[in-house]
Amino acid sequence: MIERRSAVRVARGERGIWQRRFWERMIVDDAGYAAHVGYCHINPLK
Repeated sequence: MIERRSAVRVARGERGIWQRRFWERMIVDDAGYAAHVGYCHINPLK
């Protein structure tokens, strides 16, 4: 399958499937887990 990418994505080395401005988060404790679950419940479309 051929992936269509704009010139900007090619220049930045970005793939078409991955979203821009993505930051991985590590959940380190129960409070962090509860905060992430709560966020998913109140904001499911984001």
